[in-house]
Amino acid sequence: MQPGGDDATAAAASSPSAATLSSLRLLALLCVLLPVVAYAVVGIYRYGQIRSEMEVRLDRALRIAQEHALKVFDSNESVLARVLETVRDDDALAVTARESQLHQQLKSMSANKPQIQSIWVQDADGRPLATDRSYPDRAI
Repeated sequence: MQPGGDDATAAAASSPSAATLSSLRLLALLCVLLPVVAYAVVGIYRYGQIRSEMEVRLDRALRIAQEHALKVFDSNESVLARVLETVRDDDALAVTARESQLHQQLKSMSANKPQIQSIWVQDADGRPLATDRSYPDRAI
């Protein structure tokens, strides 16, 4: 027997082995990495879901906006056609002579159409002849 041999064996038995330490380090590393990886995977999955949902919503909103714009353009075209039909080929003096009647007709054309702020009839030089806003218009 060696005089210090029993102490060395007892110390080796009481201290953790290298395999045990590496197993504990691996376990600690996995305790940190697994939740991070799980959150990253779930985050990437939810990002894809949210992105596809937003594409559907944006597509729907775009279609609604296009439909609304088409309706506005159609109503503006019909009002313009009605104004041109009302004014016909009258010259500036004839339009000015029936300004009161034109004012009432223009006012009825723009009623209940929030997209139309006002309707103006102008001569070839751009001077206003009649409007739906007021009669008689002092600017005219």
